[in-house]
Amino acid sequence: MKIEKQPKTFRDAVNFFGGVTKTAKALGISVQSASFYRDGERKVSPEVATKVHLLTNGFVRRQDLFPDNWQAIWPELVEAA
Repeated sequence: MKIEKQPKTFRDAVNFFGGVTKTAKALGISVQSASFYRDGERKVSPEVATKVHLLTNGFVRRQDLFPDNWQAIWPELVEAA
């Protein structure tokens, strides 16, 4: 029986960093932007998604934040999937 892994969200990144303010500082974005991303009021940019992936050591992956089109944005990741 295969257990499906739930994709992570920006909220998981906020939890990883320890709050919205720490997330914003780590990513070099405003606290307001981090809050909007967390609450789903704005879509995370590919640049921010890449930073999240790298700074969380893959805990929250780019593929998680762009489940429908990550292959088009980062074709180099297709081989690794």
